[in-house]
Amino acid sequence: MRRIALLAFFFLCLLPACVPQGDPLVNGKTIKSIRPDALEFRILASTQYDADGPIIELARAEPGRTVNAEDGTRLAFWVPVVPREAERLEATQAIITRKRENESEVLVLCDDYNVIGADVRRIYQTKDMHSQPALGFELNDDGGKRFYALTHANKMDPGNPQRARLLGIIMNGQLFSAPRLNAAIRNSGIIEFGTRNTKEEIRQLEAEMNDLLTAMSTDNAE
Repeated sequence: MRRIALLAFFFLCLLPACVPQGDPLVNGKTIKSIRPDALEFRILASTQYDADGPIIELARAEPGRTVNAEDGTRLAFWVPVVPREAERLEATQAIITRKRENESEVLVLCDDYNVIGADVRRIYQTKDMHSQPALGFELNDDGGKRFYALTHANKMDPGNPQRARLLGIIMNGQLFSAPRLNAAIRNSGIIEFGTRNTKEEIRQLEAEMNDLLTAMSTDNAE
């Protein structure tokens, strides 16, 4: 299972993206969404945590993508998973997945911290402590404070290392990766992938994330 060794970052609920005046080109690629929340980080629901139980029960009975409480409060949502990550998550028994229109989806939780792409200063390639390819990231001060609060609330219990949250990285409404959250994180850190992903796959993920950050920055400047 992938692990995440870091020092700060996280956020709220998925909103559909829209581009009012056509799709911009960034580095020669068409970017379908340039909303600040086109990049999100969300905790995946898990049967290992009792607090998730009622939400999971509601989600399993919900044919749509949004899971609401009786008063309308948004509790969780289903997110499509890219093929390269879907197989791993489907094999992780504690994580809640489903098939919808031949597409794999995973259940992610809503939160009050709302750390999104607008909070990210930069993303770059690096190596973890085992010299494996990894992604480094930096957040702004406000995003770092909210991410620390979220990751501190969901950090791994040292007394039970077999039970740990997965932190979903969502881009343009798809979950691209879900590394293990080992500790609370502040303004910067490293997303570790172990040996499961190749250097080229991690390079591609970095490029896709930076394309979104560039598009959001360009949109905000306008």
